[in-house]
Amino acid sequence: MTYAITAVSGQLGREIALKSIDKLGVKDVVGLARTPHHVKDLGIKVRPGDYDKPEELRASLQGIDALVLVSGMAAPRRPYSAASQRD
Repeated sequence: MTYAITAVSGQLGREIALKSIDKLGVKDVVGLARTPHHVKDLGIKVRPGDYDKPEELRASLQGIDALVLVSGMAAPRRPYSAASQRD
């Protein structure tokens, strides 16, 4: 069974990937990241995993049996203001 783990370029995703590698081995773990070239030293394949690019994400999930979805921290699309919340 092959598992994909999202957000492996972040702290939480990386830690989940490392623990998964320890339990499953490198053959059964694939990382997903918005910027795969930034991911270093995991020893697993890292594929593109940008949620805003569904076609690319769909291709990256080919051959994956289970997905571990780690919520990433993206910048808000518009600035937050208390005034906008009252309207």
